[in-house]
Amino acid sequence: DPIAGEQHVKIAASQGALLFGHRSVQADATNVYWANGSLQSAPFIGGDPFSSLVAQPIDGASIVAFALDSAGKIAYFGTDRGSLEKSTFADAQAGSEATPVARALTKVTSVVLDASSVYLADGCQIFKTAR
Repeated sequence: DPIAGEQHVKIAASQGALLFGHRSVQADATNVYWANGSLQSAPFIGGDPFSSLVAQPIDGASIVAFALDSAGKIAYFGTDRGSLEKSTFADAQAGSEATPVARALTKVTSVVLDASSVYLADGCQIFKTAR
């Protein structure tokens, strides 16, 4: 940055299936998160400069929208196969697939959390379920 005098830092390798759009890149106090088929993360500074797996959908599906409870280390995400799934960060790193929360959805476009619920936009409908 010529004004601040800092350099841009690449935090992950090229992303062939990078998710674009509203909330496609999210962050907490130490990491940045994005979807590239699965959910990935990398630290802002220090540590391993390569990304790590945060959530892996069931049956090879791809993530199309996601929301994070970074304090609880839980990811909720919609897939291209019409499901809402959840995964703890530890499950994904251990190679475990996610747990289904809802199925038979048409086109998930957004997932948002509050303290007790998960909300998702699917086609022209908004759905709510307990976390």
